[in-house]
Amino acid sequence: MSDTGSPSRFTLRRIDGFRRDETFSEDEPVRRVTRWLWGTALLLSAAAAPTFAGEYNTKLDVGDAAPKFEGLQAVDGKTYSTSDFADKDALVLVFTCNDCPVAQAYNKRFNEFIAKYKSKPVGFLAVNCSVDPVDPVLDAMKSFSKKQGLKYAYAHDGTQKSGKAYGATVTPHVFVINKDRKVVYMGAWDDNWQDADQVEKTYAVEAVEAVLAGKTPKTGEARPVGCGIAYVSTAKDKE
Repeated sequence: MSDTGSPSRFTLRRIDGFRRDETFSEDEPVRRVTRWLWGTALLLSAAAAPTFAGEYNTKLDVGDAAPKFEGLQAVDGKTYSTSDFADKDALVLVFTCNDCPVAQAYNKRFNEFIAKYKSKPVGFLAVNCSVDPVDPVLDAMKSFSKKQGLKYAYAHDGTQKSGKAYGATVTPHVFVINKDRKVVYMGAWDDNWQDADQVEKTYAVEAVEAVLAGKTPKTGEARPVGCGIAYVSTAKDKE
């Protein structure tokens, strides 16, 4: 999935042994989009995961050391690395993008989270792993961030290494990391991307609250729902 800066069209990719790309426009029925999202989620969860990985993650399990990342350039002109959050008791890492309607649905919720926790030792970084051989992704991200009024750090990882290391499969895919830099939660932000007023389970926020209280989150993993991340295969991936 490439980011063009325009939210008018987007692509959902189903992972089923083939790559099937289909582009939708905003005026098409929501039920059609929802059907594809559920199809993606079911296919992702149906993939046999190794016993050492999480239920919905083939790379990490809850309690694993959080993979480090370095020098991710963000829309604010800064670069971000794991070490930049050393003074934070909790770090929220979200793999997201510009175009996915599910990711877009959470921008306001992320802004509200930032406002609520700005005085607390909580770090927040959104990472976009999209690649586009034609249009500079970071430029599109800057335009998107300004237009949407994003209040959080939004960085680009053109190498896709961070997304692969964390086992992020969809946008948004959320990871909550504690002071010891262990993954204590991974999955969806909450249980209702379509309607914030109908949310019953605030997985990520509850995980952050648990970390700040020195406790273990009651929910360590939840099914991530969103648009599939299109990773570029490398020789190292095939090893």
